[in-house]
Amino acid sequence: MEFKEYIKSTYKKLLSDSKINDSNDIIKLREYSYEKYNLMGLPSLKSEEWKYTPINKFLKNNYLSNSFDKNEIKSFDLTKFIIPNYNSFKIVLFNGRFLPKYSSKIENSKLFICDLKKFFKKNNSQLIDKNKYKFDKYFSKILTHKNSLCLLNNALINSGLYICIEENYIVEKPIEIINFSSFVHPEFSQTRNLILLKKNSKAEILERNISLSDSVSGVINSVSEINLEENARINYYKIQNDKINSLIDSTFINQCKSSVSNFGTYSLDGKLVRNNLYFNLSGSLAESNLNAITLIDKKSHVDHFTKVNHNISNCTSNQLYKGIYDDKSRGVFNGNILVEKNAQKTNAFQKNNNILLSKYAKIDTKPQLEIFADDVSCSHGCTVGQLDEKALFYLKSRGIPTKEAKALLMFAFCKDSLKTVINIELRKYLLKIMSKKINVKLDLNEIIS
Repeated sequence: MEFKEYIKSTYKKLLSDSKINDSNDIIKLREYSYEKYNLMGLPSLKSEEWKYTPINKFLKNNYLSNSFDKNEIKSFDLTKFIIPNYNSFKIVLFNGRFLPKYSSKIENSKLFICDLKKFFKKNNSQLIDKNKYKFDKYFSKILTHKNSLCLLNNALINSGLYICIEENYIVEKPIEIINFSSFVHPEFSQTRNLILLKKNSKAEILERNISLSDSVSGVINSVSEINLEENARINYYKIQNDKINSLIDSTFINQCKSSVSNFGTYSLDGKLVRNNLYFNLSGSLAESNLNAITLIDKKSHVDHFTKVNHNISNCTSNQLYKGIYDDKSRGVFNGNILVEKNAQKTNAFQKNNNILLSKYAKIDTKPQLEIFADDVSCSHGCTVGQLDEKALFYLKSRGIPTKEAKALLMFAFCKDSLKTVINIELRKYLLKIMSKKINVKLDLNEIIS
């Protein structure tokens, strides 16, 4: 069936089940979101935010009924997907559904992780009730209702992940969210995360999407809401190298006083990858650092959209986006910084640098500033170019083969972004993926240092 009928059919079944099992608040949220989605429709090229990404093109599949009621995995070997020497709490999802059986066992009252769906129910266990008020306070509160794909996620959500880190707790090792997907037929799959860091807490989170299928592709519509209370700190990394599926990833972050977020997005494969990042700096002295590396080839299409809202004075944001494009790949960077009238003493910086390795590769870049305060320090800029021929000639004259010389220049181009990955083992893994992507073997220790 066509996408429109597929969505309608999936929604009807979910709503029917929801009216039996879920609370009135969840039912109302589904109905409101679906109604508003129908009024808005899918994003089109007429929208400035989607001007260079024809989303309809990537949703033209022969959809069958959604398999959310058959969302199980019979046998699974997680060891094949482990990052070497990366000691983490592993949180496993399959087609967006949390699988405790394959996830790390966490016995700590300061770190609470569960299936988001448990909060949908009319009746919750005593353990869940302790976090129910937090769910009611934060779920679907900071995402924009102007994004029709987020509304669709609200309407079709069937599972997800809830993470709460209590006050004054520093999580002793990274939390690694691994979302495996496997589709029998094309699907439009929903994933959802609600993440809360209470006052003075700190965590590192890594998110990966991995396809277990080599043939059937789908579209993953992922929405995350992250709330940082006063003086909370988060290092959040996304590694996107699923070559089978397309990914629409929308992340909303609200930051309170003196909170710090370091956010890294590494897009290395995929038919379509669209990253929406919305930051709200709502407390003074909040700091947001956004870093990204895009390294794609063939016909991959990666679109980065960022919106950083400075709502209050004395906040800082930094954006550094690097892109390398080969073959017929296409990149988009659309970054917006909004400085409200009351946001004096704002420091906001945005930079987008790109390299085209092929005459057929393309990048559309649009950095923007909207400033309504007068006592600020803000800048933005972008560059598009090729590898430095003089530097390449020099490396080749020193006996370095052409392919390796080009790779060294690419890694040098990305080095300042790579250094923002604080965890050394994760940085090594990222470099390994990038080396494999461009088919070279280099001394990673030399690049890391």
